[in-house]
Amino acid sequence: MTEAQTGTRNAAADYLEHVAPLTNQFFPAFMKLASVQPGERVLDLACGPGDLTLEAAARAGAQGEVLGIDISPEMVELARRRALDAGVRNVRFEVMDAQKLDLRDSYWDLVICHLGVTEFADPAAALREVFRVLRPVGRTCFSTWGTVERSPWLAIPHDAAHAVIPARPAAQRAPAFRYGEPGVLSNMLAEAEFGDVTPDRLTASLEYTDATAYWTAIERGLAATVKPLAGLNEAQLAAVREAGDPALRRWRHPRTHVLRPPVEAFIGVACK
Repeated sequence: MTEAQTGTRNAAADYLEHVAPLTNQFFPAFMKLASVQPGERVLDLACGPGDLTLEAAARAGAQGEVLGIDISPEMVELARRRALDAGVRNVRFEVMDAQKLDLRDSYWDLVICHLGVTEFADPAAALREVFRVLRPVGRTCFSTWGTVERSPWLAIPHDAAHAVIPARPAAQRAPAFRYGEPGVLSNMLAEAEFGDVTPDRLTASLEYTDATAYWTAIERGLAATVKPLAGLNEAQLAAVREAGDPALRRWRHPRTHVLRPPVEAFIGVACK
């Protein structure tokens, strides 16, 4: 295995360790809107390590069919291993680009995508593909990071990196937040000819014992996806931590001193 392959495999595992415990908190609201039914065919785009895919498989049951796809071979490898370890048989995982689905028309009952739309170079193309592969009465459920103001967990590293390296976008202009403002994702779904868009917003958070634990989670956990600190050397990373710590301290409990910065997600479900 090459050094690059080892790095990307580690990044997938780091996401599972440091980020999934936070983003998985959105699952109850997401799955309530998605409303997976027994026996349904469910396609999960940008499935990552497969947490939501496995949840969908449990709800679809033995008669259901669930496919998780991701453009990262390392994420797909991790998801396959976790499904095998869990003994889940009604699910499979494939390396595939959501913008060019190698799947038949009008087959899936439900297409889901949790926090993956910001990773697509052409989200409109992905939504066209979703529309194509859905059955005539199918539905889709997408989520994205919410607003900057309600998401300091993710905004702080972007703003801190911008303070150190002005060429990097501040949180307000960062790609991770481009669909989080009210109406943006809903309008995208409507423009892709989906109807009856139903939205929801919610927040999640994790506790960190200190700033070091938080920055470790950000640097390692987001290395495979949002990448707010990608490519920075040790001196730059130290400067970013120093620049971000004042904002981070606002989320420190006065008695226990644990840090608990929240992050928001926007969820939208729509029908074909």
